[in-house]
Amino acid sequence: MIIAFAAVFIASASPITPAIDTTRAPGAELTRPVPAPHRPTVCTEQYAPVCGRIGTVTKTFSNACFARAVGAKIIADGPCTK
Repeated sequence: MIIAFAAVFIASASPITPAIDTTRAPGAELTRPVPAPHRPTVCTEQYAPVCGRIGTVTKTFSNACFARAVGAKIIADGPCTK
């Protein structure tokens, strides 16, 4: 059964129909864009403090939205303790 399928598949491919996509430029690769981390542009003014880290600096943000907006990683709920 597998041999018969392979023979039909090979026989159905004609030399006129290219097996690869030749419409792209030589050397061009198809890549999927990497999604950027979600960074909100508008945040509410509610006070629900979180501790966030940017690089090696920890800082208390008024809420998680403001922390994400600047690219901080939230490391704890509540204000940062020193």
